[in-house]
Amino acid sequence: MTEAKPEEERQTRPFADVLNGLRRGRTHREMSEHMQDLTAAVIETGKPGTLTLTIKVVPTKDPRVVEVADKVTLKAPEQRAASLFYVTDDHQLSRTDPEQAELDLGPRAVPATPNSQEAAQ
Repeated sequence: MTEAKPEEERQTRPFADVLNGLRRGRTHREMSEHMQDLTAAVIETGKPGTLTLTIKVVPTKDPRVVEVADKVTLKAPEQRAASLFYVTDDHQLSRTDPEQAELDLGPRAVPATPNSQEAAQ
């Protein structure tokens, strides 16, 4: 390994250059698209979200070469509607009010009227 240079002599490659080089620019494009999606979701829901870039650097057999892998994770806020349920006496959830009487709305006979008989002919 090479010896570290003093801070004033050290040249640092901009991180943006490395980001643009990851997977031939696909990581940068993916991050840009996710940033736009995240911003829209935050505005729409009023809730926070995160966009995380994880970079893993792994040594290879050649000490002059490293493998650089990335992982992009988007955690956008979700707007999920809640459902309302009634609670029964035995603590079960019900979509209908257990204290409200049920109406018999089943099929029923409809009496024929003179006009309906004429229309059928």
